[in-house]
Formats: sequence, structure tokens, C-alpha cells
Amino acid sequence: MADFLDRAEDLYTTKAAGTEHVRADFERVFAAIAELQGIHAKSYLDLYNIEDVFGAVEMASTLGKLGNRSANAIREIRQSLVKVIYTTLECCVHFPLGAQGDLRPHESYKRFLEFMTNAAAKAGHQFAYITFNYDLCLDFAMHHRRIRYDYCLEKTPKSDATPLLKLHGSINWGQSGARIVPEPFGSRVGIPGQKYAILPMGTELNRRSNSDRKSGGPVIVPPTWSKSRYRTQLANVWAAAAQQLSEAQNIFVIGYSLPETDSFFRYLFSLGSQGGARLRRFVVVNPDEGERVERRFRDMVGRGVLERFQMIYAPFVASLETIHKILLNP
Repeated sequence: MADFLDRAEDLYTTKAAGTEHVRADFERVFAAIAELQGIHAKSYLDLYNIEDVFGAVEMASTLGKLGNRSANAIREIRQSLVKVIYTTLECCVHFPLGAQGDLRPHESYKRFLEFMTNAAAKAGHQFAYITFNYDLCLDFAMHHRRIRYDYCLEKTPKSDATPLLKLHGSINWGQSGARIVPEPFGSRVGIPGQKYAILPMGTELNRRSNSDRKSGGPVIVPPTWSKSRYRTQLANVWAAAAQQLSEAQNIFVIGYSLPETDSFFRYLFSLGSQGGARLRRFVVVNPDEGERVERRFRDMVGRGVLERFQMIYAPFVASLETIHKILLNP
């Protein structure tokens, strides 16, 4: 999150491939960020952090106030920010190609799912994945491995599918009226001879929405406490996440720092984790060596969970074998 806007600015200044159609949106967003700097005399915002900027623009859209801009201009900034987010993700997340130009999942996610499949087979675990990420790394890895998954966008989840719950939306989610409709991966190939390719599904959805008003997207929700305007669309996903937390015997939190501004997860965990399941482990995986993340989680969980709390100071890839060993240990 901390360097997301730096990556976006690099794409803009270098005129990277894939940004040709949204350069005006990049300009609009960075102009708005420059204008937000004027509020520092009275308040503080981390304008280098995409979460803070997205939250500020979302609130400005709700209040209809951002400098001297009109309400329509503010809404336009928000739309541009969504485009900057999915364009930056598309251009910066490169998927490796096979010999025939077929897209492959990232090695880290491939290994992750191998470990989870092994733990399911040996220890009888069933898994659900709850994520705040907009990207498609885990989705595509499951698709490639032919693991049937369910975003739980409908009220009745699919009983034979692994829940993949994207609480903040996804760059492959379009809209059809009030419904969210995921775009299938289909057959995805790159250019034979190249090493990597991108998945421009957000861009494809946006182009379609310009010509076909039945479909719009992508659906991207800001990582802030107030998500009431998205309640109708995402209520089923959030309810499914609460249900999974209430039934969980093991909870692993990987790469999520529990920012102070996101009360949503605190409420979701507090209310959703109520249930009859006996929680055996609550494991947090994060490379933060300053112990700030650990303190936040310890302050959030109840006394009963503290006895089963474990902190692993490691990035995602380095933690995989440790997670696997924990899951195999009854």
C-alpha cells in the first residue's frame, strides 16, 4: 500500500503500455492529491498511501466537498481513482507464461495452494479464503489448479466450492443492474516467446461498460470503515465471511496490518467470530519487525484467543512452510 502510488506515478511518467487510454485519469488523480496537500495545515493525511487517498476521495464524494470542485467533478475523480487502481495492478502484476504462451499462476500462490491441498488431504482441513485484495493472483491460481471456488455473491453459497471472499471487490467484478457479475477467466494466452503477460480484466470490463450499459465495473470498494453504500451489493459476501469466521478452528491472517482506519474488519471479526467452534489457533503473518501489527491484533482479540495467538514475522512466501507445518500439527 505504501508504494502503490509511486508505482502508479512511474507508469504514468514512463507512458507504460496499458496506460494509453487512462492517462487523463492519472492526471486527474494526481491533481486531486496535490490539492489535498492544502489540508495539512488543519489535518493530517498520508497522501503517499493509496488507502488514505482512496478513503479521502470516497468521503469527499459523500460530502460533495473537495476544495472548489463541484460534486460531479468529485465523482469523476473517484471514477478516475478506480481506473488508476486497476490499471496499476494490471500493469505491475505479471503472470508467467508457459511454453505455448499460456498464462501460469505466480509460483508463490502455486506453492500456497499445494500446501493447502496437502493439509486438506493429510489433516482433513477445509478452507475458506477471505481477502481485501482487488487483484487476481489467488483467483487465477485456483482457476489454473481447477479448484472450484465461489465468490459467494449470491445469497445461497455453492456447497461444493471453496469460498473466496473478496470483501473490497475485485477487478474482474462487473455490474448488471444491482447484481455483481464476475468475469470468467476463459482461455488466457500471451505472446509465445515472452516470459510474462498481464490480466487486463478491469480494463476489459471498463471498455465494455462504455458500449454496453448492462455491464459496468470493476467493483472496487475503499478500505475505509464506512461501506454502507455497498451494503446491498456485497452483503452476501460479508455475511459469508462472518459465517466462516464463526465456524473456523484455525485463523491465519497473512499480510494484513489491521490499519487503524479500518474498523470494518474489527467489527467483522468481533461479531462474526461469535459461534460454537473452538478456536485452536489465531496466527498472524507479517514482516513488520516493529511489533506495531502484533500489538494491534493483541488489542483486538479476546483473552481466550490470546492464549492461542501466534505471530510469525515473515513475508508471504517465507511463511508458507511454517503455515503448512502448523496445519499438519493436530
